[in-house]
Amino acid sequence: MICSKTSNRILAHRLPTASALLVIKPPTKAELARARANQFRAEVLALYQLPDHDWNDWELDWLESQIRRPPLYLHSEKEHAVLARMRRDATQFTGWDDYTAWGLIQSAYAYRLDCDGWDREFLERLHRRGATALRLREMARLVRLCGVAGVPLTPFEAEQDAA
Repeated sequence: MICSKTSNRILAHRLPTASALLVIKPPTKAELARARANQFRAEVLALYQLPDHDWNDWELDWLESQIRRPPLYLHSEKEHAVLARMRRDATQFTGWDDYTAWGLIQSAYAYRLDCDGWDREFLERLHRRGATALRLREMARLVRLCGVAGVPLTPFEAEQDAA
């Protein structure tokens, strides 16, 4: 005990004892697993709710199935690999090779009638949307279509460009 005198009154102060100190324990394996499951679930939900996503039917089904899983479900390494790939595919690009995304869309859009129906619909959808940022697969496809329009671009390689 430490005593101090303040205006003719003696105040006693107790020093903290070992039992009074806050003991911080490292997280248990169960707590770490729960935190990892919560993080996985949050990322899945964020990907599912992305505006202007370009998920295919399988990816949408996979995201929905992961959302329906019990909150404490422990995900496999393969599920983590799928999530990592989808996280990579969700990367946004605002331009490529000194061109803005909108500038590339306009260039390719002018030549949309030279494309097949699938690519034409893709270009019309981007143009209608007024897209200024594109997801990885959209940008890769647009860069390919810019070749039809005669725009000289550095090839887009999704694996290295998203890193």
